Amino acid sequence: MSGEDLRKACSSSGSEWSACGAFIRGVITAYQAGVPRAGGEPPYCLPDRYFAFEWTHDILGFLEANPHFNDAPAVSVVLFAMEAEHPCVS
Repeated sequence: MSGEDLRKACSSSGSEWSACGAFIRGVITAYQAGVPRAGGEPPYCLPDRYFAFEWTHDILGFLEANPHFNDAPAVSVVLFAMEAEHPCVS
């Protein structure tokens, strides 16, 4: 799945939009669980309450501002978008 595929799914309605949200949530959850176990710090800090419509909005905004990510793997798009939209404050 590419960034463009993810953009299309997140821009649609119904089951495609749901699949977009589930994909993003899966990437976020897996990454947040795996990075600390590997001894690293996540490159982004999400709010405590972060909903599907918010992360979908973040992905679409990121892809609109960064069209060069359309051909990138969708997993990379999610990670770069979260880092751009929700950097950790030191």
